[in-house]
Amino acid sequence: MPGKFWFALVVASLPFCGSAFADLHADRQAACQEDAYRLCSDAIPDEAQVQACLERQIKALSPQCRAMFRPVRVRKNP
Repeated sequence: MPGKFWFALVVASLPFCGSAFADLHADRQAACQEDAYRLCSDAIPDEAQVQACLERQIKALSPQCRAMFRPVRVRKNP
């Protein structure tokens, strides 16, 4: 099962390699992997379903993973 999860995440991130999105994706993956297995194992390997499951379980996530789901605030230039 872990192999399927990693494979799905790697394949989904290939189009974005080298971009800031890929870095964010890798950070989220590292922070949320254990939570995904613990809370959303039946959604694996479908990355969209795993993300939706983690979002539904936000209160049960580890602090590291929960931080990955905080809204990004964009500062506007004055």
